[in-house]
Amino acid sequence: MFLTGQNQQAFLYGLFVLVLTVQVILLTRHTENVEENKKHKEVKVEQISSREGSCKGLLWERYTGSIWPIPKIRREEKTFTFLDKNIFIEIKKECEILTERLLYYENLLKEYTGKCFISNSGEEKTFASFEGSDKVASKISVSFKSCSEWPSQEMKEEYKVTVKNGEVKIEAAENWGILHALETVIQSIIVEEEKPAIKDGIIEDAPRKAGMSMNKLNVFQWHIVDRESFPYMGKKFPELAEKGAFSMNHIYTIKDIKDVIEYARVRGIRVVPEFDSPGHADAWAKGRPEDFLAACNGYANEMTKRSMDPSNEETYKHFDELWGELREVFHDEYIHLGGDEVDSTCYKQNEKIAKFMMKKDIMREEDLQQYWNGRLFEICEKNKFKYMVWEEAWYNGFPEDEELGLNIKENSIIGIWKDFAQWDWKQTLMKTTSGGYKSILLAPWYLDWGQNWDISNKGWEYFYSVDMEKYPVKPELKELFIGGSAALWAEYVDATQSLSQTYPRLSATAEKLWSFDTKSTPGENEFTRLADFRCKMMSRGIPVAARITFKKRPDRMYWNHCQKPFTKKRERIDHLFEINKFMAEAAKVNPKPGKIDWNEILDKATKRALGSGGAGASAMVVQVCSLMWMRTIMNYQYRYGTSTAEAARLLYKQGGIRRFYRGVGPALLQGPLSRFSDTAANAGMLTIMNNHPAFIDLPMTVKTVGASAAAASMRVALMPIDTLKTTMQVEGKDGLKLLRQKVAKSPTALWHGSMGAMSATFVGHYPWFATYNTLQEKIPTPEGTAQKLLRNAGIGFAASLVSDTSSNSLRVLKTYRQTNAEKIGYAQCAKNIIEKEGLVGLFGRGLKTRILTNGIQSMMFSVLWKYFEGKRS
Repeated sequence: MFLTGQNQQAFLYGLFVLVLTVQVILLTRHTENVEENKKHKEVKVEQISSREGSCKGLLWERYTGSIWPIPKIRREEKTFTFLDKNIFIEIKKECEILTERLLYYENLLKEYTGKCFISNSGEEKTFASFEGSDKVASKISVSFKSCSEWPSQEMKEEYKVTVKNGEVKIEAAENWGILHALETVIQSIIVEEEKPAIKDGIIEDAPRKAGMSMNKLNVFQWHIVDRESFPYMGKKFPELAEKGAFSMNHIYTIKDIKDVIEYARVRGIRVVPEFDSPGHADAWAKGRPEDFLAACNGYANEMTKRSMDPSNEETYKHFDELWGELREVFHDEYIHLGGDEVDSTCYKQNEKIAKFMMKKDIMREEDLQQYWNGRLFEICEKNKFKYMVWEEAWYNGFPEDEELGLNIKENSIIGIWKDFAQWDWKQTLMKTTSGGYKSILLAPWYLDWGQNWDISNKGWEYFYSVDMEKYPVKPELKELFIGGSAALWAEYVDATQSLSQTYPRLSATAEKLWSFDTKSTPGENEFTRLADFRCKMMSRGIPVAARITFKKRPDRMYWNHCQKPFTKKRERIDHLFEINKFMAEAAKVNPKPGKIDWNEILDKATKRALGSGGAGASAMVVQVCSLMWMRTIMNYQYRYGTSTAEAARLLYKQGGIRRFYRGVGPALLQGPLSRFSDTAANAGMLTIMNNHPAFIDLPMTVKTVGASAAAASMRVALMPIDTLKTTMQVEGKDGLKLLRQKVAKSPTALWHGSMGAMSATFVGHYPWFATYNTLQEKIPTPEGTAQKLLRNAGIGFAASLVSDTSSNSLRVLKTYRQTNAEKIGYAQCAKNIIEKEGLVGLFGRGLKTRILTNGIQSMMFSVLWKYFEGKRS
């Protein structure tokens, strides 16, 4: 028998609490698992090393504002512009890739300006207050002519920074220059009068070689396979990795590769893959037929082993299919074909290859690589790849014989890596450029040789001392010398020391390739700048090698200490950016504990919330006009039950098309305000919690619950509008009369259903954001605009489905009580519905219509919200 009286009410409220508790527990566990297992990506936040002690600022009084790599032009004045602790970056032109990256830099700036600095004596000191005469910059203005989504060989990286009279301005031709300029600005920050400042002046910079991130490097050449291992796990030939990788724990899936590419893309770094051939192919061959490699009846070089059989036509078909897949995986226009250390010894004793050579009129075994090159170039061009090769692909192992290997096409880029025995990189560079080939120098910058601290052999001074100014000799050939790179081969390194083996020697290479008129022999200036730059890299989580020695002053070992000891502990610079990207775009917080200025926090929350809230409101206006008729059907079902088709028939009978739009006026007002309040309350609460020491260390799941509760509370203020709209939808032309009668009896009738509305908003709000944020993290972002809109629409629909199913029963109760002619409690509402339709009615009334309506609305909101927010930015 159905419960009655107080037992009935207690049962219903207990059921509601139980459902809500189970939802929160399950969603909390799910979100915690996502947070624990997630991998950082191209539009994800970087981490900064934790610093012990109360001062977590990155600014050290020792810093002089030196910049690495040194800029092309720097004109400094004697005056200073101070930086406000809440300095932000203003960007007026829409550029999605740049806008997302600015989240990182804006919060990083506050780590330099927000609270405190480290004195030369190691004392933690709070910044002094600004005086009336101080010129203080509250923002950094950013402007650029064009926005490019992908870095390329032709990308423009030049920029100009102007600091004067309390203003900081950045100008660039493309967005890539803005990224470099922001690194320059951050390195320029100093302590002046115990306040954060930048010297007034102008900095103009551009790379002299068209050539990470912090070091202004712009290409990652990924030597992804070699004879020891083939870790590329593709879709067309998964057996290559299954049989050729060290193990299935040592592979790169396509998703892994896409993550790397995106991580690099937002930092202005290209990713060029290298699939070395025809040598270095032992691991590759494990997943191919036996005749993939040339049979070797004689001696095979121990280092390079056997090479691919250039007479095997199936191998070229394999390359064509594989290259087709690589074209879809890698975005860069170039692919590196290898071509180094091809041992032709095996070819000489191979009867099959000998017959092939006679048929093709190939006279020497070494000439086979010319044939191989030509076939691979055709495959590259078919799959829309440009190509790079190592120097041997040009001269086939005999640098003194210029007649060999000239099958290389004029649009090839040649990498020069040999500088031992009879090979001299200077001579090779002059020959390649004289032949009209673009060339890249690698030979003097091998990071796996020597150590960072080695004074006599391969240390940072050796890397810096490479004299490139004289080569090539002829001025007209210098333009063909397009850049250089440093190589870290993996024979002697792994993840435990790869970064410390790389830096700061790679920084020395970076300055040689980026900056104009560098010294051939580094001096005191280079030493002190590099020592400071090392500390700046360490403070941002990069484990740079110690012992920045200097030949002329080996006693200067004390320069290797930094303002804080390095620790592997990490802290996020923006707690929201990874697990809650949707909320971060609305809030963009600066989570620093300390004394709270509530006015300042609320002001910041309002400014941040208005950006996304306004975009959300604009999107909602469009939705109300297009979906009002469906919502009228849904609310009618909430009150009276029945099917969607039957409700639509009854409503049409009552007044035709116009009947479906009863209450459209209040709806136009309520819709934008409700979405605005949801987004604004969410962003405001998160900003407050991330700036208050009592809340800052709470898990993101708890903060999300708090934000959801704030959004639910905001709905109470909108209840009179909602009551008017819903009553008119349910009762039609008699709705307004009914509502007047109820208000005459009790003015609080305008707030009937408030508890149901708050509960439904809270219960639906958290699953919506949790689902939305999880799918935003898990589903890769496609390149095309149409694909992006489709992705956002799908994510919006999924979030709406989860949210609606969770909260539908509460909305049924809210509407039933809100539109009833008599004052009625929630328990009685539930009893009436269950007596008529059972629990299915309580939980399922109007649910199909709501899922359809809100699915369409959520897809529209996700797409339009992004569109309007981009316009506002």
